[in-house]
Amino acid sequence: MKSLPQPLGPRQTVELKGGRLRVLPHALLAAVSLEPPLTPDADLALRIDLLADAAAGPDATGIGAVSPTHPLQLELAAAPAAGQGEELLAYTREQGILLPLGYGRFDPDSRWAHVDIPVLPESEALAREGSGSGRSLRIFLRELVYDRLRLEQEPARLALPRFASPQALEVSEYEVDVAQIREQVAAATQILLFIHGVIGNTRTMAGTVNRLVDGQALGAGFLVLTFDYENLNTPIRDIAATLRSKLTAVGLGRQHDKALTLIAHSMGGLVARWLIEKEAAAPPVSRLIMLGVPNGGSPLQHIRQWTQGLLTLTLNGIALVKLAGLGLPVLAGILARDYDTLDELAPDSATLQALYTAPDPQVPYVMIAGDTRTLGIVLDDRDSPLNRLLSVLKQQGRQAVADLFTRNLFGDEPNDIAVAHSSMRHLAPGRQPAMTFYVTDCDHLSYFEHLPAIERLARLLREQGSP
Repeated sequence: MKSLPQPLGPRQTVELKGGRLRVLPHALLAAVSLEPPLTPDADLALRIDLLADAAAGPDATGIGAVSPTHPLQLELAAAPAAGQGEELLAYTREQGILLPLGYGRFDPDSRWAHVDIPVLPESEALAREGSGSGRSLRIFLRELVYDRLRLEQEPARLALPRFASPQALEVSEYEVDVAQIREQVAAATQILLFIHGVIGNTRTMAGTVNRLVDGQALGAGFLVLTFDYENLNTPIRDIAATLRSKLTAVGLGRQHDKALTLIAHSMGGLVARWLIEKEAAAPPVSRLIMLGVPNGGSPLQHIRQWTQGLLTLTLNGIALVKLAGLGLPVLAGILARDYDTLDELAPDSATLQALYTAPDPQVPYVMIAGDTRTLGIVLDDRDSPLNRLLSVLKQQGRQAVADLFTRNLFGDEPNDIAVAHSSMRHLAPGRQPAMTFYVTDCDHLSYFEHLPAIERLARLLREQGSP
């Protein structure tokens, strides 16, 4: 796929690929064309040839013309199927490393995916070609299609997960009819409730119940429920209050007599704790099993910075394992929205302080803690892809992202990339029973695909009484 160069100007939209790709008017002095992608995962490759004057330096028409206040804007016509969403990822290659440049979201009204590129690299990505004095930059575009969570009409959902088969490891649909859920709750003795974290959903999390451990499904003997919620804009206390209300509606109110076990990941553990410790009419909980929960705060507070770094690792194939069913679409989707911080995850937030000083609920708490230090990845090899990535991040002014991952992935303190063990352990002293703490060698997004963590969950669920 190749096209003739077209001039980019402040009053002219460049249309490529039969009008399907548009570069909106911009002061950048350049010619724009399409060429075959050089990376196997890219859908399109946009070539930007800077004219000689523009290449001479960052001025009003050079690379400095592209800035957060005057981003280079791209639009791609898209038509995702019903029930699907689409994100658009723009990236470039720098010293053999793929660097994200911008993130966009599909607009179902306009039928276009729009991406803003707030800055262009100034070094190797601007390669000199031929005998001219200008330089060229390639921007790769990748369409990321994903299944939507269908939470648009309701910001929170308590449901019975349905699976295509007893062996399926992903939820195929959710039963939300209150009467049906209430009927099954009434007939059950033991109930598992999954609560997801700051990014993601229960689709693969709940599928863990079908994994075979010692010949038996992990969730055998339990009625399984899931709780999905809008997790980047709603306060934790409000999410917990909604959960309490929905549990009461299906027969799990203050006086229920079931053995209710909560399995909560990341921020979902804080929702579970608020339900147990702060809700006045909370339902009785037999046990809370937490995985990577930031009881004392987390860099996840800086959600855009953390997600950008994780997406960069994933794009370069350096992510430790598959991202628990999330992958690039979810990460790019977070970056395409206007989320900057999750203030409640700051170590000194009022929410975390309220939980720390809450009365002892005398509920057994268990923590499964990932430790990336045991994965054998080190920074000693200067030629490793990870070293090159961190070096390029620093050169491109992304020191904060580089420092975040240098510290959390390779620092001295045990952590799962997102949460340090000291944060996971951050409960008030003297609780009875004391929290049980297990360590496993996985990262923050891999608990429900990591075999040792799954085996630990199975043992906990099969035990009688407290862990």
